[in-house]
Amino acid sequence: PDGAAIDKVEDGCVVHRGTPFYSKEEVHDLAARAADLQIDLAIHAMGNCAIDGVLDAYEHVRRSGSEHSLLRIEHAFVAEKRQADRMADLGVDLVAQPGLAYDWGSLFEDWRGEGQDHLQVMPMRSMIDAGVRVSLASDYPCGPYDPAHIMYVAVTRKMANGGRIEHEEAISAAEALRCYTANAAAALGREELEGSIEPGKRGNALVLDRDIVQGDPDDIRNMRVDMTF
Repeated sequence: PDGAAIDKVEDGCVVHRGTPFYSKEEVHDLAARAADLQIDLAIHAMGNCAIDGVLDAYEHVRRSGSEHSLLRIEHAFVAEKRQADRMADLGVDLVAQPGLAYDWGSLFEDWRGEGQDHLQVMPMRSMIDAGVRVSLASDYPCGPYDPAHIMYVAVTRKMANGGRIEHEEAISAAEALRCYTANAAAALGREELEGSIEPGKRGNALVLDRDIVQGDPDDIRNMRVDMTF
């Protein structure tokens, strides 16, 4: 079976593939209990069915008055563009791991399947354009740990086999840098402390050996850190 909880369309009918770890009812219950305890939430969801289940639970959390709670979806490897609008409306963060696509992109494309035009693989462009705050992460040890390599894949959408995985979902180098700094800090509830260079924040800064924003996107993964402050 597919490795993600996906609703596909076959012969005009919706057909479910994959097995969720929790049922939608269990996710709803856990999210509601966490919200009552004022616990921020981060739930893994791979596949549009799984994402819908988590968003249903998060909508209940928002309606219950937890408008300031941090709500995150991890992964969203196979999603629908319509889900990006819903995530933005609910103020849900996406923590994505594009580095996994370098070695495993073909697997994710197999999960989606042929003729499933309503599904996108790692839809970071769609998410950002819809207003979703996106952060980048490694999911190590399942994927590469090096932030330079992960940003490189997010920008170029290149895979180890030489192909590209849904190039229209590529993001810019400047966006990738923000996803790994300011957005990541906000997804942790630490935007007042770090993530950008501003008065009053911690002086965490790197000096790189090249300009990864204006330079060749293929060169991003070769960057090195000259100094750390």
